[in-house]
Amino acid sequence: MKYNMMQAKLYITFMIILLAITCDSFAKMNTTYSWGGAVVYSMLDKMGSGVPVSKCHVLTNEHVIRGSPQITVYIDKKYYFSYVVSVDKENDMALIKLVGCPLQRFAKLASQPPAIGEILTSVYCNQGYSLATKAMRTEGEFVGFERIVTEENKIMDSMHIDDSMPRKCASGGGVSNRYGLVSIIFGISPLREKSMTYGVSYFALRAFLARNKL
Repeated sequence: MKYNMMQAKLYITFMIILLAITCDSFAKMNTTYSWGGAVVYSMLDKMGSGVPVSKCHVLTNEHVIRGSPQITVYIDKKYYFSYVVSVDKENDMALIKLVGCPLQRFAKLASQPPAIGEILTSVYCNQGYSLATKAMRTEGEFVGFERIVTEENKIMDSMHIDDSMPRKCASGGGVSNRYGLVSIIFGISPLREKSMTYGVSYFALRAFLARNKL
């Protein structure tokens, strides 16, 4: 029993150190957008990216927060306790609400989908082989729309981006053009000739935000 308690204390201590390193790294991201990215912590063993979409809300993937009664979000050097208010399992999206609506910077939806060949920017966190999780901003050409089968055997309308290859924790990261938010990342494929980022369909994103009056 004592041994199990000691293991639990060591694990919690390790996670606190990891979160501190992660957040310091993410806070240093240099982005030209008025909004930055978010780190979404779901329980102790799941981490993903997110994008603020209002003073109160952060958008991420449904698979990032699945099964978690409580979510912690890190934005601009601050932690926020939050809870899930809406999910779209079919299109792998979840909307998280932060208590007190403290956000001053957030992404706005673009008024129309991107054009094929347009350069899109992805903002996400990237967990590497070290303890640090780095904030990333990569650019890639929008290749087009495609209906695909996901790793969970779900059929989804996807946007494909020929992107610098995001790694772990990219799920939920915002994808934008010069007019605003057009997608969020839900998967990565290294199997093609060029590495490809899969994003939620712009039309599904627009419908989800509209349903939630955002």
